[in-house]
Amino acid sequence: STQIHTDVATKEQMIKIHSAVKYQIQDDTVASLSICMAYRVSPFDEIIRIDKDKKQINFSADFISPLLCSTYDTMRGIFHEKTKDTFLSKYSVPLSSPAMLASFNKFKVVDD
Repeated sequence: STQIHTDVATKEQMIKIHSAVKYQIQDDTVASLSICMAYRVSPFDEIIRIDKDKKQINFSADFISPLLCSTYDTMRGIFHEKTKDTFLSKYSVPLSSPAMLASFNKFKVVDD
């Protein structure tokens, strides 16, 4: 299974994208990897608008898709390197389109 979610850290003015993959055989996890990549956004308030009342996040530019792809592709590369020359090497993390990653992505505003 693959998971991806994005934290919008307002005080740090960052986007933090978490990506994870887990391989299971029946109920046993045989491999898992999780990474978080943080991207500083500047000027934050011009690019990201947060409406807490409506619980909406609006972006003035479409920069989330490239960040999702970069994070996911980095995770794929790390998984490939970590499983090279093992029986897991034949179970690579699948390729995914930007649209697919965006459809799985969940956003959360983090104010700490």
